[in-house]
Amino acid sequence: MPKLCRTDEEPRRTSVLDGTPGKERTVRLQKDVEYGLISLMALGEGEALMSAAELAQRFSIPQSLLAKLLQRLQKAGLIEAERGARGGYRLLRPLEGITVQGVVEAIRGPEPLAPCLDGEPCAQFDSCTIRHGVVTLQGLFQQLLNSLSLAQLAGLSRSGGLALELGAAEGATAVSGASVGRSGREKRRGGPVAAEVNA
Repeated sequence: MPKLCRTDEEPRRTSVLDGTPGKERTVRLQKDVEYGLISLMALGEGEALMSAAELAQRFSIPQSLLAKLLQRLQKAGLIEAERGARGGYRLLRPLEGITVQGVVEAIRGPEPLAPCLDGEPCAQFDSCTIRHGVVTLQGLFQQLLNSLSLAQLAGLSRSGGLALELGAAEGATAVSGASVGRSGREKRRGGPVAAEVNA
């Protein structure tokens, strides 16, 4: 689940809401997830193996952290490693078969949008007026990330943003060719959720 994170080598778990005065914060992917997505997209570019060192150098990623992330992706069955002087990593499935949510869970495990959804104590739990809304919001995030493949994510990056329509029942994703703005908005109620995304 996208959350705020630090940009140093070991991202720490933090709340979506950052109380730093005078700073506006938004929901965003954590840095280790970004590194994982970038690496998988690179491995999906061709048939050649790529080592952790090559990936780290190409994308300016700390190699020690990347090595740990690649191990998690391998454990999740998304990539495999070939040993030897000419060894490296390759994808075990095409980018069309890997979802953003699958990468998030491979790297960080299931993460709630808010700490209370993971059973952490909250002083406002009994009087909270937004808890059910946050549960719904988490479901919408998961639906989006489960419906978005890495191939589609690559398409978003190339096109500068496409409108995604998520089927509420089947989780299917319809991608239109229209360029959209920066803010995500719910376009209609009571049917499939239409989210506008700008990569």
